[in-house]
Parts: sequence; C-alpha cells; structure tokens
Amino acid sequence: AARRAAGEEERPPTLLGKLRERSEGWGCSRFRHSVYPAGGACTEHTDYGVVTLQQSNAPGLEAELNGGWRHLEPPEGCVLVFAGDMLERLTNGRVKALKHRVCLEGEAASRGEEDVVRQCNIFFLQPDKATVVQPLRQYIREDNTDLSPVKYGDWHHLKTRLAFQRE
Repeated sequence: AARRAAGEEERPPTLLGKLRERSEGWGCSRFRHSVYPAGGACTEHTDYGVVTLQQSNAPGLEAELNGGWRHLEPPEGCVLVFAGDMLERLTNGRVKALKHRVCLEGEAASRGEEDVVRQCNIFFLQPDKATVVQPLRQYIREDNTDLSPVKYGDWHHLKTRLAFQRE
C-alpha cells in the first residue's frame, strides 16, 4: 500500500485497488436457496452486488429487456449469470444491472398442475462492506454524468431499507 503524506486523509480501499492487492474478501457474498410456492412471486428489483449466478428447477424468472418483460429459461442444468448494481457502477452504466422478478402466476394453471414449486440456488458476488466501488478509469466520461463512488456497505444498507420498508 502507498504511504500517505503528513495530514493527508486515508481513503477507503476501492474494489480495483483491493483486487490488485488481492485483499478483497468478498465478505458480503451470499448463497441462498429459495423456494417459491405455486402462485409465489418476488417483485421487480436489481441485485446489489457485482454479479448473480442462479440455477433453478422451474421457470418463473423474468427480466426487463428491451422495454418489456421476458421469460428467462436457460437450458436444463445451466446457470444464469447477470449483472448487479456494482457491475453497473464499475462500468459507469455501460453494463446495466438486470431488473428481474419471479412471477409464478398462471404457471400452475398453464401446465394443469395444482402445486408447482420453484426452487433455485442463487450466489450473490458482493464486495466487503468497507470496499468503495467506483467507475473504472476506461469508463469515465468526465461530463458530469459519471456515477459517484459508493461504499458497498452503505449501498447494501440503502437498498435493503428501501426493499423492506413498510408503508
């Protein structure tokens, strides 16, 4: 790590810097097994981290693509990989976080089944809480539209609060 000049404030570590130093621990990464009952749902959202890997046993995942909602149905045994908020920030918006939802409405009826259940394994690749994520140099436009740096823990807290606030 570079030394600071006297009186210079220490800056939080950036994701790129931590990757170069091999010090990023990906401490907020999570593995989740989700079960959706027939008619179940998960409202539209983007994932907080860098990328998400998802493997499922049944359809129901939809993504907003080209202005409309599209079913995402990978070949059996395959995993979907999609961008999260932090990849969007790293690329200064060039790669958009995938807005997606789970919608099982009508799935049971369309297949003549009573109790359709969707199960999926999801891995969320998320940096440490103290890691600062900012656009990479090659994506900087310097036209006052660049995305601002954010400490991942602050972003995660904000998104969680918004997702689970009660009206």
